[in-house]
Amino acid sequence: MKHSKPTSSQPREPIDYPLLWIGYGLCLAVGIPWYRSAGTLDPVIAGFPVWALVSALSSVGIAVLTAVAVLRLWSDEAEAEAEPLPDPQDDHPGQEPEDG
Repeated sequence: MKHSKPTSSQPREPIDYPLLWIGYGLCLAVGIPWYRSAGTLDPVIAGFPVWALVSALSSVGIAVLTAVAVLRLWSDEAEAEAEPLPDPQDDHPGQEPEDG
């Protein structure tokens, strides 16, 4: 099933953005220490082996990518059709503005 670029009337979904999937793939490839040789002693930073810090940073990268996908790349059909909410800074409707 091929996904086309969303038009302005279609809701957007993160699956339509190949760079997002490339980012996930890179984070997973770097975060899993499969590229290390068995028995290698890594330097220690702040009490953690380097591979553990790289893995933790990769997890943070995946979390950031997911947050960006949900907050920026995903639009809901109901959101697109909904009317904008009134600005809470506006005067209350039906009240006359105060002269000062």
